[in-house]
Amino acid sequence: MSEPDELFTVRTLFWLGSYQTCINEATSNKQIPASCNNERKEYLYRSFLALGQGDVVTSEIKDTPNTPTGLRSILYFAQYLEARASGADKKDLALKVMGLVGSDAGESAINKTAQVIAATVCIYEDNIKEAFSILKNGSSLEQHALLVNMYIKVDRIDLAQKQLKVMKELDEDSTMTMLTMATIYTCLGKEKATEAVYIYEELIDKYGSSSSLLNGLACGKMQIGAFDEAESSLKEALTKTPNDADTLANLITVSYHMQQPGDVINRYMSQLKSKHPNHALALSIGTFDSAFDRVASALG
Repeated sequence: MSEPDELFTVRTLFWLGSYQTCINEATSNKQIPASCNNERKEYLYRSFLALGQGDVVTSEIKDTPNTPTGLRSILYFAQYLEARASGADKKDLALKVMGLVGSDAGESAINKTAQVIAATVCIYEDNIKEAFSILKNGSSLEQHALLVNMYIKVDRIDLAQKQLKVMKELDEDSTMTMLTMATIYTCLGKEKATEAVYIYEELIDKYGSSSSLLNGLACGKMQIGAFDEAESSLKEALTKTPNDADTLANLITVSYHMQQPGDVINRYMSQLKSKHPNHALALSIGTFDSAFDRVASALG
């Protein structure tokens, strides 16, 4: 008989993007084995970070040799994100994160949370090759799921599907496997996107909605041409997490497809550029704006 998964609820809530509920569960008085305590703290502080409360992370996690590797990686990631948002130099902070999983990091190099965070920093730094290197021997569902997203990012949906097969062999019924399946199905045309919609709707019915789930649902709806329903999901997501970057970016996309008035689209663009200047869409918009201004200036 298998041992009970003491962190099933905390882990699932984190994966679903229900971060405040995850925090509530992780800080409840429920007794868990001491061996689970560090992992519980990892989900707790990663949830604070996902909610934009990096100050909680930096004030409570101490940068000492006695601090577990996973928690130190979260601390360094919080510092990295703060520097990235403020425009400060983040190179040294990125190197600190990478140092936890480097070849000379010893046992700490195999910490799964540290590997996921290091790979995420590599993605932010446009070094996806190094991110693949970090995760190539990954064994957790979250590591495999991040690999899937990276394969999609480089237009290798075939390799993403192979990675999903590995996840199904590990745990076909896991929430993370279902989320990853929905992500891939959204990329595979209208018929599969319909299946993705069903998955997101099933998860929402079972666990309740989150900004993350509603964004996934909206992407599936857009793929099948249901733009009005996608917009409705995104507006609901915005009430849950105001100024969320992905929600704003998806609202810009759906507004274009629905031929919304320019002032509506520009409002979403202004929010995205103001709150998330480093978001890929915000940077692209900035590049196009600069190019347009240069051409207009050259033409007098």
